[in-house]
Amino acid sequence: MPTAQAQINRALKINGIIAENDTPKDSVSNTAFTVLNSMLDLWNTEQLMVYQFQDETHTLVAGTGSYTIGSGGTINTVRPVRIQGGHVVDSEGVSTPIRVINKDDYDGIPDKAQGGLPSVLYYDSGYPLGTINLYQVPDAASTLHLKTWAPFTAFANLSTNINLPPGYDLLLVYWLAILLASEFDSPIRPDVKEIALDAKAKVETLNNMFQRKNVKFDRSFSVGR
Repeated sequence: MPTAQAQINRALKINGIIAENDTPKDSVSNTAFTVLNSMLDLWNTEQLMVYQFQDETHTLVAGTGSYTIGSGGTINTVRPVRIQGGHVVDSEGVSTPIRVINKDDYDGIPDKAQGGLPSVLYYDSGYPLGTINLYQVPDAASTLHLKTWAPFTAFANLSTNINLPPGYDLLLVYWLAILLASEFDSPIRPDVKEIALDAKAKVETLNNMFQRKNVKFDRSFSVGR
């Protein structure tokens, strides 16, 4: 699999920032590396760039309906950009789906302290810690399962191997080429932009099919059910 440096070199050559047989200066590679990780960070905000959901679990405490999530939070994990769905498993092993709602819907719940089995979740995506608010407030110990976007992880250094699903290789190189053209004041060739947009469209189409299949169960649940 290619390294971050190898993909950076490809992107630099596509735009003519370096010649085919040249090696970029360290300063150029370091700048391009920063741009590469910034690009991944931006992709973390785009739902159709998500190619995998991950399952985060936490034991709920009776009488506690709010939990911080993120590094050092009550749920000590990578702070999720978005929570896609979830379910609660009670002491008998029965799983009940939870619907994710927005702030307006959560604010509209008249008695947020009502106890019972949680049926909805509002995620306040604060930073550096987000906050999960459950309704109803759990009245017994149970296990919360969260389906969150699997984040793109920043590459540690230029020697890091890049291991992404099919379709992302071309997308990463050509989208990086566009960003580097701006960074180094180099013209963007129309064919480079066309290839980048086409690769992104194909990846988003595939991820959309995957996500629609996985979130279908959420649609029939409502607040208070």
